[in-house]
Amino acid sequence: KPFLYGLAFDRGYTPASILADVARTYQTATGPYHPRNYDRTTHGPVRAREALASSYNIPAVELANDVGAPSLLETLHLAGFSSLDRSAEHYGLGLALGNGDVTLVELANGYRALANGGVWRPYRWRASDAGDTAPATSGHRLMSTASAALVLDILGDAEARIPGFGLETPFDFPFPVAVKTGTSRHFTDNWAAATTGNFTVAVWVGNFNGRPMDGVSGVTGAGPLLRRAVLLTSQRVAPGVLPTPASVGATAVEICRVSGLRAGAECPRLVEWFAPGKAPRVECDWHRDGRTVLPARFAEWAASEDRGLRIEDRGHRITDRGSRIADRGADRDSAAAPAAFRIVSPKNGDRYRVPPGVDPRFSSVGLVAVGADVRDVRWFIDGRRAVDARFHLTGGRHTIEAIARGDSSRVTVEVY
Repeated sequence: KPFLYGLAFDRGYTPASILADVARTYQTATGPYHPRNYDRTTHGPVRAREALASSYNIPAVELANDVGAPSLLETLHLAGFSSLDRSAEHYGLGLALGNGDVTLVELANGYRALANGGVWRPYRWRASDAGDTAPATSGHRLMSTASAALVLDILGDAEARIPGFGLETPFDFPFPVAVKTGTSRHFTDNWAAATTGNFTVAVWVGNFNGRPMDGVSGVTGAGPLLRRAVLLTSQRVAPGVLPTPASVGATAVEICRVSGLRAGAECPRLVEWFAPGKAPRVECDWHRDGRTVLPARFAEWAASEDRGLRIEDRGHRITDRGSRIADRGADRDSAAAPAAFRIVSPKNGDRYRVPPGVDPRFSSVGLVAVGADVRDVRWFIDGRRAVDARFHLTGGRHTIEAIARGDSSRVTVEVY
């Protein structure tokens, strides 16, 4: 995905570009392709920064469909993935999600190219740090320095990672590190790569006989091992600094958190980096009169997501606590009442297994309720106030309760 996003940034996309994380089926040469996210949910309009940092699959496939699988395969070849020796038609859009076999050393050297400012150089084997006087081999560019810096900045953005991985991950380091994980289908194996200014580490976790692991993801499996390897390596090699957006002339602009456009008076705001000449010139028009009006292409997604939305009987106007998704022809509000307040994650009766050998801090489930502003929800686990909106897995039977504005919802789950 980082190489795909780097290619897209060179094609005119930005970290603020809105991608559609909605259910979609692609007609391919091998039949219908229906990508799904790891969490089996969709998130509607998402900025490219959040989509990459949280490793959402559906936006990545949309991006691959736009730039083209042949262009992506060419970029991956430039990144040194010579193991990808089949045609773009063979891999299809799933290439964006890593459906082609590559080697661990190819992966590590590809991430090294990102840290090198988008320039790939062949790796060399050496038995020790002493006596290696071979001259450095010239390389070639696979993406612009600006795009490489933006990708690295996203992969090191702990806040942008929260929607996909939660508040606590193994990837908070005391020095700049860009990190990416990957989990293969059916948990057959998982990967993690981290690059600093001066060294890159990549790890693989799996069974050598190919037997799938028991629900072990890249964060819970390869992630903790990657953390140990990075910290140990840093004791021998100074991490150094990574190229930053500021160092390559990028501009910091205040944007709307929802639309990715220049922030208007009513917008929730954040600061985003843009390559020279790529900053948005248009002010956000998604927020006005106290409402959020999203493009009509998200109406079906919002209607299918059970989020306490009110749907107008015609015109696809969907209202959520004063927000609406509208096509411009709609002109009437629905009188339908919002959905009842309740917990939707986890669901009552869910059963979880604690991943073996994983730090308990990194084994958790997001807590989600609908029918109220998430900022008003207070969470209790077995009668004790939760410190964050996550249920950290511990063995036994647990009661989870959400309270908001006098309403409450309760579920019971089991961890074994």
